[in-house]
Amino acid sequence: MNKAIALVLFGAIPALTAGELKLELTPTIHCLGMRITGVDDEITGATVRFRKQGDEAWKDALPLVVALGNKFTEKGHEDETAAAWSEAEPIIRRLHGSIFWLEPETAYEVQVSMSDKGGAAKGTLSGTTKTLSNTVAYGNGKTLKAGGDGPYKTIAAAIQEAKPGDTVLVAPGVYKEAVVISGAQSGAPGSPITLRGEKGAIIDGAGVPKSGDVHGGIIVRDAHDIIVEGFLVRHFGYCMFINTCQRLVIQKNYIDLTESERSAPYGLRLKRCSDCLVQFNCAKEPKLGEHHYAQYPYSIDGGHRNIIRYNQMLGGATHDIITTRNNCDTDIYENVFRGQANDDGVELEGGTCINLRFFNNFLDDRDGDKGTVSLTPVTVGPVYVVRNVFLCSQQVLKFANDGTASALKAGHKLCDFAPLLIYHNVFYNPKEQFFRYIGFHGRPTLINNIIVGKALPDVTKNLRADRTSPEYARVESDYNVWWDGGKTGKSATPSLDAHSLFADPLLADPAKDDFRVRPDSPAVDKAIRLPNINDGFTGAAPDMGCFEQGTTAAPRTLTEPLKDDPR
Repeated sequence: MNKAIALVLFGAIPALTAGELKLELTPTIHCLGMRITGVDDEITGATVRFRKQGDEAWKDALPLVVALGNKFTEKGHEDETAAAWSEAEPIIRRLHGSIFWLEPETAYEVQVSMSDKGGAAKGTLSGTTKTLSNTVAYGNGKTLKAGGDGPYKTIAAAIQEAKPGDTVLVAPGVYKEAVVISGAQSGAPGSPITLRGEKGAIIDGAGVPKSGDVHGGIIVRDAHDIIVEGFLVRHFGYCMFINTCQRLVIQKNYIDLTESERSAPYGLRLKRCSDCLVQFNCAKEPKLGEHHYAQYPYSIDGGHRNIIRYNQMLGGATHDIITTRNNCDTDIYENVFRGQANDDGVELEGGTCINLRFFNNFLDDRDGDKGTVSLTPVTVGPVYVVRNVFLCSQQVLKFANDGTASALKAGHKLCDFAPLLIYHNVFYNPKEQFFRYIGFHGRPTLINNIIVGKALPDVTKNLRADRTSPEYARVESDYNVWWDGGKTGKSATPSLDAHSLFADPLLADPAKDDFRVRPDSPAVDKAIRLPNINDGFTGAAPDMGCFEQGTTAAPRTLTEPLKDDPR
């Protein structure tokens, strides 16, 4: 097995068994999550291969990783660290992993071969699944017109009359109302209710009272099979609040946060939802000091198999640019996030986070106050951070977490924390340091990245720390390019970065957001092979960083440029 890889070892979800082992396959549009539960101590790894159904040739994927978690992994717990408490038995060993860049609506065969630490075979599991459709299906019912010359003077009145398959078409104008959709107004699978704003349809919260305890613009609770598109929403505490819903599409909306009320919490909030698609939306915050700002323009909390893609944050001050907590089998890709966070650029954390995938994104938090990427706590995992460009704030990766420290102080023993797989990214120009508080049971693995501005600090004491200590961490790092202006010529931690380069990566033009490497870059052909992650290399070996020499971008699923106003 490749040495670097050995460092880390909307339809029904099929479950396949072999003895007591069970393989679960969870497809999205372009990815596939894998889980094997009931893994005994003798099984230490598993290789993966896949192919389109009917093809002869197999392709390799990343191996599965060992993930530990107790009964709270499935049952949940209000404490985000609970799944890692070793006294909450039984501790269940699992193998988890993902496959990237699959074709939509395509049947795939998957084969997983397990082995022990000596490489001896320990059994094979196979299964077939189909990725989800890449298109949004609308209903074929009536069109109910709201506003303008339509029969319904308010959006709410039209929504009350809508049936599965119907479209509520909202005329241009400013609507001073909260649009509340509950389970009774749900669509049906294959026959959704569509709420569509024509260009110029604005939902404005100035002077609008709360709906229950939420000052929200578009509120969808306990509903399913609904499409919301084409609105500008402003002047609410929650511009869009989607709570405990299934199969919703939120697309082509503009969330104007430039004149938010004081302490407004959210732009778009997705909470406890599954099988939802959030795409082609834009959020805009005010510049620091111009006005009050919303704390979280994008918030994804406690979800399963949601897809967040092709969205933008168009700049401005905020608390976190995008925050995600306790999401599993979720894809966040090809978004462009620009902002000035007073906490973190992106949070990928808060609970089990099994097969949470953050890839092909551009995040600019260069004027932020703290961490660029926060990964704490993640108790089971893995979390994938793959082929992104990060314009960093003060620190690159954050692992500080009061919850972990409190759990240790309360006497809980921690069995393990999650694998955090950080591959083929560009981290550009952090102001202070690489880690913000390394420790707290973090398990980052950094391979094939380019890091400009700071070098990895000496983490020897973290690697040697007792598991009961907040300083305990398991860090793996190799085949990276580190460049801090020539101050560092080798790894500060003797056991790490044996094959890494300490040299100027010669990026094409960072001032113009061009983070490709030049043809004479030392990063060219120096990356180690990661199956399914860097298959399409053009030279003798893959290049380090986000982009492959001779190509214009990392693997993409969207070809047209994003619009600053998607309506």
